[in-house]
Amino acid sequence: MTRKLGHKVRLTPGPEEVACTTFYVDDHEWAHMSALPARTLRKKRHLVDADGWLIAIDEFPDGSLLAEIDDGDQPSGEVPDWLDVVRDVSADEAWTGGGLAR
Repeated sequence: MTRKLGHKVRLTPGPEEVACTTFYVDDHEWAHMSALPARTLRKKRHLVDADGWLIAIDEFPDGSLLAEIDDGDQPSGEVPDWLDVVRDVSADEAWTGGGLAR
């Protein structure tokens, strides 16, 4: 289990430029912070490394799945044929960590 605080800020409209800060916390720090009032996002991350693609698939408690294609420092313009995409939510703020935690 990895516990972290993440903060992403879009530098431009859309997913093209995002500044990311991640702070990993240990069990002691987590115990203190988890007692504070907050919106919490829980998910189980699955990493898929297949056919030259690295894809993170987040599974949420309600059964929703969200796939993120790792294409380095920029959003991927391609999707593997074997990934069944229902909708591209790259630019949809409702599907960001903050949006999902609401």
